[in-house]
Amino acid sequence: MRLIQFFGLLLAMATTLHAHILQRTPTAKAWPYCQESVETYEWSEQTPLGFSGGDLFAVTGQKRDVKFIYGYKTGESMGYVELKQRSPIVRYIHSEPIYTSDNTFDIGIVCPSARVEVDVDFKIYSEDKAFDDNFATTLSSGTLDWCFEGDCPNAGSYADIYFSLDLDKLNGNFHKDIPAPVNQMRWWGRFYEDEMTANISYSNCECDESGCVSFQVNGASIESYNP
Repeated sequence: MRLIQFFGLLLAMATTLHAHILQRTPTAKAWPYCQESVETYEWSEQTPLGFSGGDLFAVTGQKRDVKFIYGYKTGESMGYVELKQRSPIVRYIHSEPIYTSDNTFDIGIVCPSARVEVDVDFKIYSEDKAFDDNFATTLSSGTLDWCFEGDCPNAGSYADIYFSLDLDKLNGNFHKDIPAPVNQMRWWGRFYEDEMTANISYSNCECDESGCVSFQVNGASIESYNP
């Protein structure tokens, strides 16, 4: 009986000690995070960045004659890119840092700059049939905090398009000409009122006894052409 009581006392003491430790041990600290908010506007309504979705769409010129300069083979081709409005809804997206409590890590975080987005249909065509494709994608412009060179353009004075696409979904023969098995293409383009530049790249890899290394390959550079 006394042995049972002794073990019962030990169990009670252990339970009390555990509760005391939990009470005195601070909870895990939380990391601050960026909370994104989306506000919608009509096509011609001015957003907080000072321009409307219609203004942003007008920057693209809607249709541009362009020159394709290939990176994986010699030669170039003429063609065009064209954008059409996909939705009249304009999104204004902004983020702010959130510190959940006094127990949040006391560190500064930088959230993405505010931007405006509109949904568009994007066509890319080259005379050599490397590209003859349509994409549903997003046009965006916002406040740039830094640039690779020179002064950053003002929000609304430029429009960006970025997307990834599986190459087997392309109608053109771009992916068939690439001299290595490739699955996905990345497009990045920037429009100004008087010019546009873009780059099409894809991932590739080289393997040997020690393993494989992945790298980006320039598939084509695209620039405005004014005959």
